[in-house]
Amino acid sequence: MATGVSYEGKVVKVGDQVSIMGAVVSITGSAPSTASVVVAEQFGVYQFTAQANDLTNALNTGAGMGMNGFLFTTADRVTANGQVTAISGSGQAAVLTVTLDHSQFSVTVSAGSCHSNGA
Repeated sequence: MATGVSYEGKVVKVGDQVSIMGAVVSITGSAPSTASVVVAEQFGVYQFTAQANDLTNALNTGAGMGMNGFLFTTADRVTANGQVTAISGSGQAAVLTVTLDHSQFSVTVSAGSCHSNGA
């Protein structure tokens, strides 16, 4: 069974909850919470599309509204939470398929761009 290694060095398995770290590349759409947001993962080569309300952030300025009610804009750091449904490869370069908690979008990211929320 394939396993990945998270940003903090924890083993990531299918079924684990993870937080994907990334930066906003673009925001499209008129509704701040359901706008389509392209996110570049923090340490890998992948980009994924999420709804704004899939994301959380620490700032409070911009055109997108995250699930924590804070606004964000292009280049802001954001986090998306989801559950790992598949893994290919191993280590921090392992490719994770993650179903986002809010929108249920399925995205592909590297394990090294995730914090493991598992035990």
